[in-house]
Amino acid sequence: MLAEILQHEQGRTALHEACHAVAAVVLGLRLDRVLLHAEGGGRADVAGYDPERWPVIALAPAAWAYGDRDEVPGGVLSRGDAAELERALRDGGRTLQDAWDEAKALVRAYRPAIVEVARRLLEAGELDGIVVRRITEMAAPEVHSHVA
Repeated sequence: MLAEILQHEQGRTALHEACHAVAAVVLGLRLDRVLLHAEGGGRADVAGYDPERWPVIALAPAAWAYGDRDEVPGGVLSRGDAAELERALRDGGRTLQDAWDEAKALVRAYRPAIVEVARRLLEAGELDGIVVRRITEMAAPEVHSHVA
């Protein structure tokens, strides 16, 4: 299924946004929706701002792509994700390394949910946050109790 997603023109964007969306759900923030834009971008609409959780949400797509690295590789975050990460690290009390380690663990544990959200996002172009929550709960039953 992952290979099919990556063959799609917006496959990488769908995976990127799915990582943000699933991370937000797992960390207990309200996700209103996740969508793909016709011009190629995407967006995960997460309600609220929590500087303790935002670094993990911002790093989730990089952890998907570079989760084998011990440290955050330089230059891999989108401009928006980098700005959100910088702001959250400045406002919160966690370190970049701590957030990176948590993002890697989250992405590993919820890989099936991320792939399924990306697949459905490619089909529909937009998913409601409730749908993402249900997918996350169903795709990762061994860690279901961590979903807030």
